[in-house]
Order: sequence, then C-alpha cells, then structure tokens
Amino acid sequence: TAQELLDAFDHGDLPETIRRVDQHFGEGTYTLRLLFRDEQRKLVDLLFDSLRDSVEASFRRIYESTAPILRNLAASRAPAPPALRAAAEFYLNERIRSALVRSPPDVEEVSGRLRELEQMSLSMDAASVGYEWSLAAKRLMEAFAEGGRDGRSLLLLRSLVTLAAERSIDVDFASVQNRYYEIALAAIHPPTDSVPAQPSLSPEEGEAFRALGEKLRIRVG
Repeated sequence: TAQELLDAFDHGDLPETIRRVDQHFGEGTYTLRLLFRDEQRKLVDLLFDSLRDSVEASFRRIYESTAPILRNLAASRAPAPPALRAAAEFYLNERIRSALVRSPPDVEEVSGRLRELEQMSLSMDAASVGYEWSLAAKRLMEAFAEGGRDGRSLLLLRSLVTLAAERSIDVDFASVQNRYYEIALAAIHPPTDSVPAQPSLSPEEGEAFRALGEKLRIRVG
C-alpha cells in the first residue's frame, strides 16, 4: 500500500522503498522531477547517505587490509602505491572529521588517527579537518559557557586546543578566544544584580581554564 511505501521511506529503508515503489507503481520509469522539492531533497539525501556508507565501508576494508604494508613502506621510506595512499588518506581523514563532529568530540580518536597518518607518511586534509576542528572547539566553549561552567567540556576543549598546537594544525579559534576573554573578564569583576556570580570551578578545572588561556594566547587584566 501507499502507507507501507511511506513507512519504508520514513525509516530510511532504501531496498524496501524501491520494492514498494515497484509494487505500487509498476515498472515504469520515474524521475526525481515527479517529486515535490522537499521530497526530492529527502530522497537524494537518503540515496547519498546509503552511497556514502557503502563507500566508507569499502575504504575501511581496504585500509584495514593494507595498513601494515603502508607502515612498512613508510618505515623504509619507500613510496606507497597511489591507490593505497589515496584510500588510506580518505579513510583516516573521514574518521578524524567524524570524531570531531560527535557530541562531545572524541579527542582520543582524533589524536590516534593523526598518529596513524604520521606513521604512514600520509597527508591530513587541512581545510576540512581544520574547519570541523574549529566548529568542535566552538561547541565545547559554548557548552562550557552556557552549561553552568561544564567542567567536562572545558577539559575536552583544552585537550583539543593543545592537540592542535602540538600537531601544528592551523585552526581558527577566533570565536573561542573571544568567548574565553568574555568569561575571564567577568570572573575578575565582582558580581552585580545584572551580572550574577558564576559557578566556581574545581582546582583541576581552574587550572584547565588557565592552561586554555595560555594555549589561546589570551591575557586578561
């Protein structure tokens, strides 16, 4: 029925959706132009999500089976075959981006994947990784600032900023720096009716906040 087709589509079940389309409409030829624009976008997103997952799975299998070879080649300073190099770089960069997009970001996986890139003499996608890194840092700073001084977000943010510095990764931290300055400036002024006192930080969190300021090169007062 039409409802079964809609249910399959809403659940993201592409094979079942196609089967229901064939049952409901027959084997005629249909195009995206027959759909409303919003439905076109939904279907295209569904198709690309399925394709992306399939591509990522393929690259993961290639990487997992060839990683030892790439490490040995890098250790002996021998060039890696271009196809294997491209597959490994795609997979590792995608894993880094995925780890940064998570909420909260997985800093340990980011660090580990960067280490793998280095061990195999592979390249990081500086533009896309730097962009996601900046967004992840901004989200953590906002979580800290707006979430009652969330200590976990602060510690993760310090780790993320520190890792970027250690790896010499070019990340735009401007929004994080501005927010840090606002928070630090408010902390050195006594609370008022319009600016209430902020939750206090534990000794570890206070040290993390100071260390973050040093990494961001922010001085207040």
